Amino acid sequence: MKQLMALFPYNVLLIIVGAVELAKWLLYLLHKSTIQVFNHRARANVKMDLDWGQKFGLMPRRLPKKIRHKSVLFHCASMGEVTATIGLIREILKQHPEHYVVVTTNTLTGKHQLQRRLSDEMGKRVFHTYLPIDLPWMMSALLRQVKPVVTLIMEVELWPNLIRKCRAKKIPVVVVNARMTDKTKRGYQRFSWLSGQMIKSLSKVLARNQDDFDRYVELGLPESRIEIVGNLKFDIEVPASELSQITRKEYNVENRLVFIAGSTHLDEEEVVISTYVKLKKSFPELLLVIAPRHPERFQQVLEYLLVQDVKIAQLSLDESVTDKIDVLLVDKMGELNRLYGAADVAFVGGSIAEKGGHNPLEASAYAKPVVMGPHVYNNSEVCSELVEAGGLVIANSEPEFTQIMTGWLSNKEAREAVGKAGLNAILSHAEMTATITTVVYNIIND
Repeated sequence: MKQLMALFPYNVLLIIVGAVELAKWLLYLLHKSTIQVFNHRARANVKMDLDWGQKFGLMPRRLPKKIRHKSVLFHCASMGEVTATIGLIREILKQHPEHYVVVTTNTLTGKHQLQRRLSDEMGKRVFHTYLPIDLPWMMSALLRQVKPVVTLIMEVELWPNLIRKCRAKKIPVVVVNARMTDKTKRGYQRFSWLSGQMIKSLSKVLARNQDDFDRYVELGLPESRIEIVGNLKFDIEVPASELSQITRKEYNVENRLVFIAGSTHLDEEEVVISTYVKLKKSFPELLLVIAPRHPERFQQVLEYLLVQDVKIAQLSLDESVTDKIDVLLVDKMGELNRLYGAADVAFVGGSIAEKGGHNPLEASAYAKPVVMGPHVYNNSEVCSELVEAGGLVIANSEPEFTQIMTGWLSNKEAREAVGKAGLNAILSHAEMTATITTVVYNIIND
């Protein structure tokens, strides 16, 4: 009863938030049927789709009945969590061919990332649905349809009603790649009337490091239910060594030095272009590849590039990268990972802009040297380990950024050594998904 009373104001707040989200979705449907028929840019800028109604129980989840009592329910907040989860999903399907996987996300980009990363074979056993608003009847309906053998929550997306309903149905809840910052911990402590029972209901927390372990202990979870397994983001599929050369040939950049700026945000393109212009004087064969993080910014970045003194090719238009092209704009989703393979040097965005820095491991997996700005708090552990290994350099200013890039572009052996150091850091974390799968299934079978 005490927990239900604590959840009452939370549920009321969610009803209000849900009503706002529902209104946005209905407005999206109106645009889809009217304005967007005539406005291509409006279509490109939407962050919803028809299935968004699954959040409110208004659209079918399209989950086959055969998955009931045979599925693992994964919750991934968005694109980054989905990317980190793919290897673990692959390992679960490999070790347990009798099981299926249902992935829930909060965002359309998360859904699209899942669809892009699944092989045709995996797609037969992996299904997607949006996570409903965390209201008790919504979560009950989701669990009733899926009937999972376990619920895995990636990183830090803890939802009180989801966890409470899992506990009521005796479904173990495991937090994988558990991340708990000081700020998040303080928030949970401030609202302990809501979070206390939720934390204690977790079956297992697979923490990234000792700091995350300690913070969960401070929140009241017994040490026996916490295990340090390392950062799952390091356990990624390493591309075949020949793939880089194949991609360079495909994009006609075999005779170019390629500087890729991946997952860029507002104001980062300005720094990247400024640096590129300076570098171009010393390295005339240098090609800049820019991949904005969000598709709704593709047009904005294109308009910015058009007023610069550079010649542009757009990936979405299949424009050729001739010797005269200065900048290739990656204005298509799902292309960045492969393009890292074509690079000689890489900048990973969200780190000059104060967005916490995106994951540099996709570039490191191709043995590419990576530079980032100072704001890497969202991937602090990954970045710290790469810096320590020698595979990543942090630039704290634009002149420092230019200096690092100049050194790498002028010395092939130096940049290759940095790239190999990053790749070796990834390889040192091999078999992590197998370890996590074993722990999870020990809980299921307990």
